[in-house]
Amino acid sequence: GKYDSEYDTWQYNFMGYSGSFIIQKNYSTNQLQIKNLSPQNKLVIENVYDQNSFVPTSFIVYDDLGYKYIFDIKEFTTLDSYVENEYYGIYTNSSLSLPIEYYSSFHLSAVYDNNNNEIISLSYNNDMTYEVSNSYSYTFSWDQLHLDMMEQGILYNTSLQNIINGALSHPSEAGKLQPSYTTAYNKTTTRTKKIQYISIDGYATYEFFYDTSRLDFSETDKVSAKLISINQKDYNGNMILQWDFDYFYNDSNYRDKNKLFLQSVTKKGVSDSEEKTSFHYDFSYNPSKRIGIDYWGYHKALSTHESQEFDREATVEHSTLGILEKISYPTGGGVKFHYEPNTYSYIGDVLQTNFDENPMNWQEASTQVFFNSLNQQQALFTINEAQDVRIIFDLGGLIASDYRLLIYKLNGNSYEQHTSVELSYLNDNGIYDIEKPFEPGVYKVSMSSVDLSFPNNFS
Repeated sequence: GKYDSEYDTWQYNFMGYSGSFIIQKNYSTNQLQIKNLSPQNKLVIENVYDQNSFVPTSFIVYDDLGYKYIFDIKEFTTLDSYVENEYYGIYTNSSLSLPIEYYSSFHLSAVYDNNNNEIISLSYNNDMTYEVSNSYSYTFSWDQLHLDMMEQGILYNTSLQNIINGALSHPSEAGKLQPSYTTAYNKTTTRTKKIQYISIDGYATYEFFYDTSRLDFSETDKVSAKLISINQKDYNGNMILQWDFDYFYNDSNYRDKNKLFLQSVTKKGVSDSEEKTSFHYDFSYNPSKRIGIDYWGYHKALSTHESQEFDREATVEHSTLGILEKISYPTGGGVKFHYEPNTYSYIGDVLQTNFDENPMNWQEASTQVFFNSLNQQQALFTINEAQDVRIIFDLGGLIASDYRLLIYKLNGNSYEQHTSVELSYLNDNGIYDIEKPFEPGVYKVSMSSVDLSFPNNFS
């Protein structure tokens, strides 16, 4: 609540319990108290905190059987922020905020029964391992300050250069000048606590092993760990089971090259028996496509003119790239996952009734037409309901400005010209690509010239 005046929501997930709570201050007693947002769990949560700074140092949780859970192993996170402003390509400035540091996680260290006997203890690796995530956002604006300044007589030259220089030279006005382009960078660094040992009194122990040679971690002065093995032993130290974790790095995806994926988990018994569970992912990647990230964090394809920073609309057919597709079990069976887009019925409080923008609502069909002569009508398509039609045309090296497409629609017993498509706007590959709305009907197309006296052939 320090930065946005709202209560922070704390999440918990342990021993079959999952829920959330907030911490409130009782101003009459000047003490902090817990408000449980998941009362169905019947948990009592105690906040142990510094009486001066009010910063939590641990949490103690009691269940309805009287068992006590101690959460006092803390992870520490640092948030670094950097903002860069650009003023119409003429002037830039930047600012670096002071780091924000806080405890981001409290891990379970012990469980006590209702007689206050410790029945489970957990210890963590004290080696410095890290998790780092980077994010960025962009903001655009077109500043109208120059109009105000012109009215005030501060500026007489209307050139953008002088407008910006004039604003920056007047302290009373410089604060009003909004950047045309703002980039905000955030870097979150967490000193992680990796579980190393679990002891269950009178039953078994579990030991965890890690490897810090990760290709997907780019911080040169830090290391990050991946779990490679778990050993289970009885209370006398005899090996019972071992689980080995194998990974691979994806090298076929433009955006997530070297991303770490779990490939298999192998369970080994004392009799040298092995049971392997394998994981399969969707890597149906088209190398001709550039891959970006949409507004929701899923993969999307970028067209020739799109950029990762500004074009974030989803392309549903690429959303599952890199996602878990199948699990193969040691019994020979398996499970396959099928995904579909999220659905919604409201934007704000406005009911949505038209979902045509979702390509999953359409059955895609296509037709091809080849031209070897001008003004020759050829069958194009028949549609039974109004829809957008994407027209892709390759001129094969011909001069675009000389040609156009004429599209005809059947009216009674004859075809009448419905629309024309000028071919002067090509993409970087020399291809004409546009969408146009069409009403239901039967259509034909011909290739024509903008010059009526143009020869009726391509020679």
